[in-house]
Amino acid sequence: MKPGSASVCAMNLAPTSTGSATAIALIFPELKGKLNGLAVRVPLTNSSITDCVFEVKKSTTAEEVNGLLRGGVRDVIDGTMVKIYAWYDNEWGYSCRLVDLAALVAASQ
Repeated sequence: MKPGSASVCAMNLAPTSTGSATAIALIFPELKGKLNGLAVRVPLTNSSITDCVFEVKKSTTAEEVNGLLRGGVRDVIDGTMVKIYAWYDNEWGYSCRLVDLAALVAASQ
């Protein structure tokens, strides 16, 4: 490998654990113990992704699931296994906190 061709650590993806499965189980207690989560850290400060795979009782299609969600279904396998990527980029929340900080600094002057 020639010098300068490798990517820097701040620009890499890093697999890690996540609390998203725990949070989902708090919202939907019937899912406790039935799901797990994986996180991929990326060089963004205000975002997250959850990779969800569900086995459903009724045969379905990607179009049917997409009709129920605003996100996109990645795959439907054999009609009963659904894979969904759900993510957010919290720039709105971050922007609101910056406005709060600016107001706090302005008020202290």
